[in-house]
Amino acid sequence: MYVNSEKIYRVSENRSLSPGNLQKVRSDFVNQLCKNRSVLKARGVVNRCFQLREIPGVKADVDTFCAKTYTTEYFGGINGHFNATYKPSDHKLDILLPVFFDASFDKTPGKEKEVYFIKHVGTTWSKNNMMQPTFGPSLWSIGVGNVDGVVKVEKKSKEDDAFFKIKGGAPSASVSSGEVDMSDIAYDDTKKAANEEVGSMGYKNNVYGHEAGHMFGLDDEYGPVGGTEKATHYDLTKEAFDEAYADDNAVRDDGKTQDSIMNETGTVYRHHYVTFWDAMVQAIKAGAPDKNKAPNMREDWKII
Repeated sequence: MYVNSEKIYRVSENRSLSPGNLQKVRSDFVNQLCKNRSVLKARGVVNRCFQLREIPGVKADVDTFCAKTYTTEYFGGINGHFNATYKPSDHKLDILLPVFFDASFDKTPGKEKEVYFIKHVGTTWSKNNMMQPTFGPSLWSIGVGNVDGVVKVEKKSKEDDAFFKIKGGAPSASVSSGEVDMSDIAYDDTKKAANEEVGSMGYKNNVYGHEAGHMFGLDDEYGPVGGTEKATHYDLTKEAFDEAYADDNAVRDDGKTQDSIMNETGTVYRHHYVTFWDAMVQAIKAGAPDKNKAPNMREDWKII
């Protein structure tokens, strides 16, 4: 195998393991393993387990798993709630966000802001990253394949049917307790865009996309340069990647996260899918609780 174009050697032995050479084989294996580990560490691939979890079974088990649909409802983090439906046969995870638009949010004749919000949030958050299987054997990983995250905003006609009530006219945008206060300046009627508000760092904000991130359970990532405060999704980020990645990304530090969707611009990075990743696994676990016949553990998937 290769890591960033540098070869990592496998250890193989064809000689018989007689008592006379068994110690030599073991020594060679350990030495090569240490060399491989050194290369991985030098390339920044650290603190991760490379041993795939084997899921027993035959093709019939894979077919049975892939024929089902897995759903979790009202899944959430800090102030975040959404529905998630995983369809293995479609290689897709649908993230559904039910919202109710208060009359104060959009006073345009054609409800242009509502239409734009629905389209823009879906475009911002869909298919940026994928969940990739890490488990074996190959018949499972081939049968399941990579999973796209597809975000859809569902407009509800009744407030009680929605997870969030979106209001307008606020001095600044915020999300809390099932309500979203949206600044009118977040939408430019002349440009039909929701990213024209200039933030404190001079960047043009993706306001609707950012607030949707809170609705998906993510914390802010803006803060003073050199700040040490961790975002609430830090622990999930650390689990999904590693501590170094979390320290550089899931923190409230403008010196590290300026171009993040959860700071002041519009880039949706891999760690911004951690609540989707968690929701997908919880949905699988609810529908297929036997870990020996289904990839229902977070370690069975990675975000790419």
